[in-house]
Amino acid sequence: FNFTGYHEYDVGTTGEEGLKQVVITDEGKILNAGRTYDPGDPFNLKLALSKLNSDGSLDLGFNGSGFKIIDCWDGYEMCSDMKLQNDGKIVMIVQVDDSSTVPWDQRFFNYLVRLNADGTFDTTFGSAGKVKLDSTGTYSSGLNSSIAIKDDGKIIVTQAYIISLPPYPANIDVAVLQFNTDGTLDTSFGTSGRTV
Repeated sequence: FNFTGYHEYDVGTTGEEGLKQVVITDEGKILNAGRTYDPGDPFNLKLALSKLNSDGSLDLGFNGSGFKIIDCWDGYEMCSDMKLQNDGKIVMIVQVDDSSTVPWDQRFFNYLVRLNADGTFDTTFGSAGKVKLDSTGTYSSGLNSSIAIKDDGKIIVTQAYIISLPPYPANIDVAVLQFNTDGTLDTSFGTSGRTV
């Protein structure tokens, strides 16, 4: 594996980089979802998705460079969960922390994102490959999120959300949402696609 047992690589910026999620594809390649941070811009923490060959080298067939920067919003972004569909498409929950423009108690929310196997956005899904998840409560709803893909291709999303603040502790509930394969809410599930 890279002749050393490890591989250090750069995803295109000069700042801090980190790793959040790892998935192994059916062909034995490695998908890494992390972050890349430019210290010259304190609000420019973006999700960085990279793909390695089984020998540890960057897969240049993935987005032409082996990595892709996912930019959903002006704020901090990271991958809360990542799964692969049977057809090789990549489904992710992208958590956004918009601390620069909204009060702290409303700053977290999620995007559901789907990419093709080559790293391009799947334009048949949502709006250009992205679905912004509506807030389920009065306050933040992008907490502790995860996804699962059913045998029929529908996507289950769970996310915690804050429904009340002080007196502490805050009151936090969990919502389960089901999406059709095109990114629309499955209204046959729960109440208009969600169960709380």
